[in-house]
Amino acid sequence: MSMTQHDCDELGATCSWDLIDTNDGERHTFTGTLLGSASSHRTRHNHYKATCNACRWFEVKIMLTEVDDGRCDYVVSYEGHTEVEGETLRRTVYRTRSPHTVIELLTQHRDGGPFIPRTSRLALSEAAGRDKGMEQAWVDRAVT
Repeated sequence: MSMTQHDCDELGATCSWDLIDTNDGERHTFTGTLLGSASSHRTRHNHYKATCNACRWFEVKIMLTEVDDGRCDYVVSYEGHTEVEGETLRRTVYRTRSPHTVIELLTQHRDGGPFIPRTSRLALSEAAGRDKGMEQAWVDRAVT
């Protein structure tokens, strides 16, 4: 039985997804299994810090879907959520056949070199526990 994306917070669940990339407006509609998911959202406000994770937060989802030729696609969705008036959700969606590319998509590059943010690491480690390809890519990664 397939669930809608609004009911699909359970890791390992297969759901119908309809995601719109807010950068280019492209719609991604598919049925896929949620391999990993994580959020930086917090319920308590911490305005004494530079960023408040109750006002603005990041969520990442990693899904696996079968495509027409019997091979699989990984779908990575990362979203910037906000409760700040005048701001809107920002979502980027990528599809790839390579679990190594999933890791690269979630790797950030700054002055101190490449790193994977905590929220992304949590989603990746969950995905690695549910998919052999993701597991090998997670073990082989060059950054932490």
